[in-house]
Amino acid sequence: KKRGHKDNDDDDDGVLDGNGNRKHAYQISGMGDSHILSHIHFLYQRTLRKFHHPIDVLLNYAQFSKDNKSFTQLGRVYAQGLQRHPRAAGLWIEAASFEYFGYVAQDHRGDGTKGNDVNSKVVGSSIRNARVLMQRGLRVNRKSGDLWLQYFALELHYVQKLRGRREILEDGVASSSSEDDSDDEGGKGMSSSLLPSQIIFKNAIRAIPEDIPFRLRFVEACRSFPLTEQLEECIMDSVTRDFGKSVEGWVARISHAEEEWQRNSEGSSKGSGEDGNGAVGFLGK
Repeated sequence: KKRGHKDNDDDDDGVLDGNGNRKHAYQISGMGDSHILSHIHFLYQRTLRKFHHPIDVLLNYAQFSKDNKSFTQLGRVYAQGLQRHPRAAGLWIEAASFEYFGYVAQDHRGDGTKGNDVNSKVVGSSIRNARVLMQRGLRVNRKSGDLWLQYFALELHYVQKLRGRREILEDGVASSSSEDDSDDEGGKGMSSSLLPSQIIFKNAIRAIPEDIPFRLRFVEACRSFPLTEQLEECIMDSVTRDFGKSVEGWVARISHAEEEWQRNSEGSSKGSGEDGNGAVGFLGK
């Protein structure tokens, strides 16, 4: 009887999750777990106040908030960090990335019979807030090449997002390419959807004029997204115009032409990193 009683206790220890697997009591979050998380948040805040918001502690606190889905507190961490460290370009990039990509919120709905149904959706995604953060960061750090490059990639991400929506609504893939052809402007023929990225590039080379490798990084960013050949031509035209007689300019143009020939001969397709879900920044570090 004692043995049978023990077996019954083992069977009752735990509940079934949505997949029918038994979940033990110590795996179920409760009031104690939330109290522990609140206490850790309190310790981080006390540490930041005591040691005047060191950048390494701020980044650790931000990562802890991400891992535990404390997204409201994460926004406050970024706000405090940017006030204390406005010259930290990486902090501006992380904050803008959080504003643009948002976070995945899960809505648990139980029906009482087969466990819980979990509906996930992206919440808090705002291109407007991300642009504001990047622009503020560039006002303070005008010579930061990483900020200019990430702002450039942010606009390309947004173009890809709009193209994806258009394809879903129109139920056709060919419509996006035909739309790009119809949006060509007179003169240089730049697609209207790529004009924001082109303007960012022009402002970037005004802020950092004498740097060929900096311009070639924009070419590499374009290759992470489809339908950006016009932007690549615009960037290489600027290299030819400003560095046409220098040795570095000739080397850059020859290297670019060789890479283009290799890509065309191999028939490789572009846009392997166009989604960017879960990335820190907009180019994936």
